[in-house]
Amino acid sequence: MLEKEEIIVLSKTDLLDADMVEDLKSQLEKKTGKKVFPISAPIGDGLAELQDELIKHIIKEELNVPKPDERVIIDLRDKKDDNDFVVTPE
Repeated sequence: MLEKEEIIVLSKTDLLDADMVEDLKSQLEKKTGKKVFPISAPIGDGLAELQDELIKHIIKEELNVPKPDERVIIDLRDKKDDNDFVVTPE
């Protein structure tokens, strides 16, 4: 399996009291060694922080996109395949 970065999200935190959320977050961070993002979508808690973290990962991925002069262009217009077919009106 490929090694991928993980973002750990603790959802539905609106169903728990603040102390319980903090305790769960602390336990998860200690066990995983990663930052945990507690969120509650219905009331919007934690969404901005999660969004900021996701944007950081997207920007990092975009930095790995090949530069225009490194890209390979393959023109498929003139390629024919024996399995090609054409739909024509009867």
